[in-house]
Amino acid sequence: MAEDHDVVVLGGGSAGESLAQEFAARGKTVALVEDRLVGGECPYYACMPSKAMLRAAAEGMSWESAIKLRDDVAGHRDDSDAAKALVDAGVDVVRGQGVITGPGTVRVGARELSCTDLVIATGAEAVLPDIPGLDKTAAWTSDDALSSEELPEQLLIL
Repeated sequence: MAEDHDVVVLGGGSAGESLAQEFAARGKTVALVEDRLVGGECPYYACMPSKAMLRAAAEGMSWESAIKLRDDVAGHRDDSDAAKALVDAGVDVVRGQGVITGPGTVRVGARELSCTDLVIATGAEAVLPDIPGLDKTAAWTSDDALSSEELPEQLLIL
């Protein structure tokens, strides 16, 4: 049996998270579907960690201190506070990958969600480009670079 909502938001990145909160504040029943981290790339793998690393470099911090600052700023990639804030705002946070199964229906694992309005806010995912020979060397995406504990001896950025 489907769980009825006014709105289902596919994707809990910064856009989806904000929209879900806004819809809930306006009295709508909302489900937010996210299979990774609520808040998306920015707080955990992109904006916040990169700014922390730049700050660490500008201040001349050691690698170990820079990694600690990055991980502290990124909340150690723990989205439980962000998810709790949504739940506290009245949003049903559904963990998993959503599949649109028909008009106004989304399946997430064994759960079937129905909605009047569907918002697709799935964002993007880091991928390696299709460059001949790249698969034969150690290569990182930006997510890998901004979450690594290792300081590489050499690094080429494309």
